[in-house]
Amino acid sequence: MIKKEWCFPVLGNGDFVYKKLDLSINGDLGKSNSENWYQYLEELPTTDPTIIHYGGYLEKRFFYSNEELFGKGATRRDIHLGIDLWAQENTMVYAPLEGVVHSIQYNEASLDYGHTVILKHKVGNQKFYSLYGHLSSWHCSMLKSNMKIAKGDSFCKIGGHAENGGWPPHLHLQLINNLGDYAGDYPGVSSALKIDFFRNNCPDPSPLI
Repeated sequence: MIKKEWCFPVLGNGDFVYKKLDLSINGDLGKSNSENWYQYLEELPTTDPTIIHYGGYLEKRFFYSNEELFGKGATRRDIHLGIDLWAQENTMVYAPLEGVVHSIQYNEASLDYGHTVILKHKVGNQKFYSLYGHLSSWHCSMLKSNMKIAKGDSFCKIGGHAENGGWPPHLHLQLINNLGDYAGDYPGVSSALKIDFFRNNCPDPSPLI
């Protein structure tokens, strides 16, 4: 179990105010505003840059509607496995814990992660991974596999929609116990059929923020 006091906050020790944002089917947007969700989230960080809106762990969301990407019916993947932090493009991201770079990849498909970094950590006897998605290309010339990253190091930035998979600027943050054969990628949403597995393998990353 990760404890908050072990961690450096991923968006730094700045003067941000954090506000919970509910993007579930019956949440702050809801089905009635589903067509406006993109514009709403894109404008959110510009309203007051000192406010970070966050949330989404195990949240069932309405906007994973592309059946080619997310499936349909019982296999539809619409339960979010990480936390999203909605912030301005180029906001710096810091390593919450000491680790090494496991993998880097550009997941270029529309509504995918875009630029992605996965760090590997060991705390006591615990081994686990942290995934950072929807990044800019800023880190690409600096980070290499197995490179050591100190707690609190700035190692990537939030990307704009042109390079983050086409999303409004935000950081997707996810913890993963067993990465399996994945590198530079890992499912960020689950179907209801598989949520028991993913809930156990992807614990709540709240302590990292």
